[in-house]
Amino acid sequence: IVGFDEFMEAAGFGNDLAVQDGILAKLITPIAAPIPYDYFKRHQKFFGREQSIVVCMIAPHAMDAFVAFVRS
Repeated sequence: IVGFDEFMEAAGFGNDLAVQDGILAKLITPIAAPIPYDYFKRHQKFFGREQSIVVCMIAPHAMDAFVAFVRS
């Protein structure tokens, strides 16, 4: 789960992630605020009510590349 202040940032991140070579993603789903905060109760401590998120399912062998991509 990656959080963003604006939904369009989340959507752009998802698109940029989808076209990355070497990062095998099974799922890239942007979700607009406040839905993540209201419905993902278990994860509320990781993002604020005003944040949109991208839920990602990444292949285990691609996690290092994914983490590097998120940090950039």
